[in-house]
Amino acid sequence: MHLHENPSIDLLLKLIYLLLIAGGVWLFFHYIFGWVLPLVIAYLLSRLIQKPVAFLQQKCRLPRNMAAFLCTILTVGLLSWVVYFVLSRLFTEAFALFQALPAYLKNWTVPIWPYGNGPPDGTCLSSTRPFYPLKLFWPRSSRLRWM
Repeated sequence: MHLHENPSIDLLLKLIYLLLIAGGVWLFFHYIFGWVLPLVIAYLLSRLIQKPVAFLQQKCRLPRNMAAFLCTILTVGLLSWVVYFVLSRLFTEAFALFQALPAYLKNWTVPIWPYGNGPPDGTCLSSTRPFYPLKLFWPRSSRLRWM
């Protein structure tokens, strides 16, 4: 798609549009996403329980608000149960890994000079200190910023 006959102006216009789109996406996720997410979750939940509510309403002769209440409580309970057990298993395995990680990394040496056989003067090729990769990603300040 050509926006202009001149290729330089066409490239500049495409870059401006790309920056505008990227800025709009950033603004959406930074400011609006927190407000819209509960509405999206509620909409998805309502679509998920629509057929069971219709079934309870027609076959069991329950009022629609009672059927919707029962299906909502059951669905939220089931989803919470699944999330709880998945996250508990995930954290159990992560803690087991972190406890075993020092034993795995105890004898691991890290190359100081990653290119070829070492630095030109032939000094140390690897470090004998244990390497802990989590220290690379740990925040420097004690206060974590979430947003």
